[in-house]
Amino acid sequence: MSYQDITCLVLKTNVLPMDGTTNAYGTSNTMNTSFTWTNINLRTLLGDMFDKYDRFMLLLQHISNSIPTATQGTAADDRAVLINMSGLSFLNSNYNQKFQSNTGSVIVCPYLFSQTGAACILYNNFAISSFSKQNDVVNISIYYTKTNTELAPSTTNAFGHVAFFFNIVGLEEYRVKDVMNNRLLK
Repeated sequence: MSYQDITCLVLKTNVLPMDGTTNAYGTSNTMNTSFTWTNINLRTLLGDMFDKYDRFMLLLQHISNSIPTATQGTAADDRAVLINMSGLSFLNSNYNQKFQSNTGSVIVCPYLFSQTGAACILYNNFAISSFSKQNDVVNISIYYTKTNTELAPSTTNAFGHVAFFFNIVGLEEYRVKDVMNNRLLK
């Protein structure tokens, strides 16, 4: 698969405060399981692609986490998380069977944190979801949920810092042929 137009989005938790407060870049909770990066300018991030495309594909490149400052999540089900994302205008969001509705967020991937070590997992442009541009400036949130519930992991020690690396590619407008009238429809 090759792409002509591509840009990279890197979201690092180390620029956010770890005490539940807010700084110029956003906020995170005290356990480092929920993050919001504020005022991300899509026009600047996407450059020429912003005017060229209306839809984009978000692709996960890799996730790196630092060595935790203390043992985090001693139970395996507190370290095995689903990484969720919201804030972009996703065209397809997660469906929650329990509530029989879409959530407005997408699951980026499952992830297993080590109790004691750093890790870097390569996802090699794993396709997450497509999104459309609706606003120039967005706030992007990432939060962890246990794989066996919709709850955040239970831990008395904060998770270590994480860097999320995404590629964003522009999607050509697809056209559907109206066979009866022999014309292309948008």
